[in-house]
Amino acid sequence: MQSQQVNKRVIESLIKCGAFEFTATARRRLVEGLDRVCQWAAQSSRPEAVNQMGLFTAEVLAAANGGPPPLPDVPEWDVKDLLRAERDTLGFFITGHPLDKYERDLKRFADATTAELRSRAAQSTVTIGGVALALKLKNSKKGDRYATFTLEDRWGAVEVIAWPETYRKFEAVIHSDEPVCVTGTLEVSEERCQIIADDITSLVDARERAVKQVHFALRTDRLSEDHLRSLRSTLTQHRGPCHAFLHLLLPDRTETVIALPPDLKVAATERMVEDVERLLGNGVTSFQ
Repeated sequence: MQSQQVNKRVIESLIKCGAFEFTATARRRLVEGLDRVCQWAAQSSRPEAVNQMGLFTAEVLAAANGGPPPLPDVPEWDVKDLLRAERDTLGFFITGHPLDKYERDLKRFADATTAELRSRAAQSTVTIGGVALALKLKNSKKGDRYATFTLEDRWGAVEVIAWPETYRKFEAVIHSDEPVCVTGTLEVSEERCQIIADDITSLVDARERAVKQVHFALRTDRLSEDHLRSLRSTLTQHRGPCHAFLHLLLPDRTETVIALPPDLKVAATERMVEDVERLLGNGVTSFQ
């Protein structure tokens, strides 16, 4: 395609929203290699190159121009960055949602979803988890800074207002780009639904404060001594206040629960979960 029709910005947006998944190439590699590929394509489409199309096949012409440059050897973006890129280009998430890994936490900390808010009584106190989007900073009549943002969960979105005192107290959390839990007063009318925030906490911090036990469910038919040694090594790198338990699962037969010794107490952090599940597979970790 001619660059006047499909330019670099269009291609980058297509990459970020997943339109090139059929290539089985990491989106980050495609984005970071895009400049060189566009330069190569522009060189290949010069008038003198186009005039040769009648004499040479596309393969021969590509070889004559050196072929497309190799893509940089870089790791894929993490899930959070992938989802953010989808949201920025399309306005919604496709391959997942930032709240997916907080499903158990939301059941513990939140008492409502956006879909349920209109059935709740006006002026009632609600706690809801979500992703803060479309943040806007404004000044009150007294000149104090406050914030409004859209809190989005899997079911919809609600407007949140953090008046000056609340904004000053939770400014870092609001700007952190991490999923949050908002507690506040619900205001409902025919025109709109909004929450006046009293407390805004990152879901990661809420989890770390509330969790007392960390459980790892391991299938014995997929487990080796090397796995157990690596798990012990990993846990020692994430020491914390939570008691840890192994659930050894013999498929369709039994489950044996083993309490790990006090020197293997762990911190219920995202990094710990990522390290363990990179070793043993997704979904093996749960909290109580």
